[in-house]
Amino acid sequence: MVVADGRAEAVGALEWALSQAVRSNDDVVLLAVVKPAPPDAGADSCVKIPSNRCYEHLDAMRSLCESTRPEVRMEVCVVEAEERAPAVVEAAKRHGASLLVLGQRRRPRWILDLWPAAKRQCCRMRRGISLVEHCIEHAPCEALGVRRRSSGGYLVSSKRHKDFWLLA
Repeated sequence: MVVADGRAEAVGALEWALSQAVRSNDDVVLLAVVKPAPPDAGADSCVKIPSNRCYEHLDAMRSLCESTRPEVRMEVCVVEAEERAPAVVEAAKRHGASLLVLGQRRRPRWILDLWPAAKRQCCRMRRGISLVEHCIEHAPCEALGVRRRSSGGYLVSSKRHKDFWLLA
């Protein structure tokens, strides 16, 4: 199962999963978590724009998977939830996933040094737990946070290893 949220990190995680973890008889589930539409939203409301954009990203990631590994079976799953992290863990349980792959982003340190407000916000976020960290800790299967390095390879984080560099 790959969490597909439309960011470049999610595409990198999918590419890593297709090249390193997925075998020819495996099933790949692309999971997107969207916020539910408010009950008073009309049919012409602009609330639906992000979900349409979500489907465009899912379609692009599905076509990437089909062009890279045509022998792999694909499934697309869209879940509506307020909180993303518990929804991802619950979807992994429901689908019986054996591996959960998430794209991970790194915050540039020079921005934190130059902009004090970013440092305060980062410290506030550190008190809370990120989506990737929550899924690594609470997923019923092996969960990996994958970050592509600009110099080549990937940094992979799991329960046992943090930022393990893999040249792939």
